[in-house]
Amino acid sequence: MPKLRFVSAVAPVLASFLLACGDATGAGSDVLRARAVGPVVILATDEADPVHYFVVDRASASLIDWAPCTNPVGCPSVSRGAPVRIPSAALRAEVAGGGEEAIVYHWQLHDDGAGGYRLGEVRSVTVSLRPRLFPF
Repeated sequence: MPKLRFVSAVAPVLASFLLACGDATGAGSDVLRARAVGPVVILATDEADPVHYFVVDRASASLIDWAPCTNPVGCPSVSRGAPVRIPSAALRAEVAGGGEEAIVYHWQLHDDGAGGYRLGEVRSVTVSLRPRLFPF
């Protein structure tokens, strides 16, 4: 019976550890979900309007000068039902610092009624790029 007591005592701790290491949902805001799977960052949304984004290495974020794109024709975006996968080659280009985390800035553009667009709230989520001990 000592083995059974040991298993019943260790099982909850082990389950908590595994759940903590295996974040199945990744990071998210109210309009965008982001997660890293290997060398790929996957962005998804359930919003009716596209969500535009800019990805940067967290260590480099304070060193760059950028502004959100306000023309939907030239802005990378993710739409409902069409997740965006940023592959390793593009990720290395966008995450130049080669760090362990990326910041995904994201926003929506709204029709201003005069033929242009109005910038919505700029949000951000941080995604870990480190390999997980248990990637599930």
